[in-house]
Amino acid sequence: MKWRRERVPLEDQTIRHRAGTLFGAFFDIASWGYLALLAVVSVSRLSDGSVPVLLQPLQAGYPLLGAPVWLVLVISGVTRRWFQAPVALVLAVTLIASVAPARRSVAEPYWVRDSARVRVASANVFFKNPNPDAAAEAVMARDADVMVVTEFTESFSAAFDRVGARERYPYRTIRARLDRNGVVVFSKISFVETEVLTDTKMPAVKLSLPSGEVLWVAAVHPYPPSTESQTEQWIRSLHDVRRFELGGAGDDPLALVGDFNGTRWQPTFGKLLAGSMIDAHEALGRGLSRSWPADRWLPPLVRLDHALLNERAFPVAIDDFVVPGSDHLAFEVTIAVKARLAPGVSPGEDSIVTTTTALSTNR
Repeated sequence: MKWRRERVPLEDQTIRHRAGTLFGAFFDIASWGYLALLAVVSVSRLSDGSVPVLLQPLQAGYPLLGAPVWLVLVISGVTRRWFQAPVALVLAVTLIASVAPARRSVAEPYWVRDSARVRVASANVFFKNPNPDAAAEAVMARDADVMVVTEFTESFSAAFDRVGARERYPYRTIRARLDRNGVVVFSKISFVETEVLTDTKMPAVKLSLPSGEVLWVAAVHPYPPSTESQTEQWIRSLHDVRRFELGGAGDDPLALVGDFNGTRWQPTFGKLLAGSMIDAHEALGRGLSRSWPADRWLPPLVRLDHALLNERAFPVAIDDFVVPGSDHLAFEVTIAVKARLAPGVSPGEDSIVTTTTALSTNR
């Protein structure tokens, strides 16, 4: 007896055909619209940051925005959409090339083992936080050497004092506000110098470490690029931070710490990483970790909170933690501080090998 495939009724064939046609039409419209959007965002990342406000959050979340391109690529290949598949492939490769730098950890420099260490905590406590006492207690529980607290209000100033900040952190620079622009640097380590980086009064302090080294810690919290005027201020503020990194801090170790309201996939923020600066999370293999929003039922979508270090500082440990009532995850980073140059040794010769070679040559 031979098995024969049963004939599908003509009515069922018609229904399947219509369903397939509708799915194909829907997929074509949705996929081409998505690919066009992804292409626009990908190209916009080549600009200097002067892009429409609508594109700023799409740039910030570029890895998440690009994730569905793989599904489009597979479906296009399976359904033999030979014009669409190459377009999806190009955008997928572009995505890989853009995300790859964030996934690369950085090898620990030779000088880290015997260097001085400073623990710095950074927390955006949210200026509308309904429970400032719990937030202050969570940040103080880290017992870091230095604390950078953004969106710092008068109510937070009182809350931190109630949990002992005044006694445990005798050195501070405070700018308490009623809005999101307040910021404070608490420190157990004395200040040698202070600077104001931008027109939003972001402070930078130069710490005098017990080991004799120094470390600049700049508290960064520019306006979020959510409107045209705020985007202009955000770009201007990050340019000011960049200028301080290039000149204001000199050859001293530097840590830019806080809520940057940006990610490496936004050109203005990306320029901070274009030189010798490294992102602490990226250096330690956590470049795709996320910190905002942390108060939703969904997991955070993007990392807005960073510690950027120059070549004379290096992260040896980093840990994210929850601040009750805040929409950001906070973090604590342990920073190794490179010793100052030995007398007579110029930058670029600050290593045992190079110095020994130079001495041997002169004999």
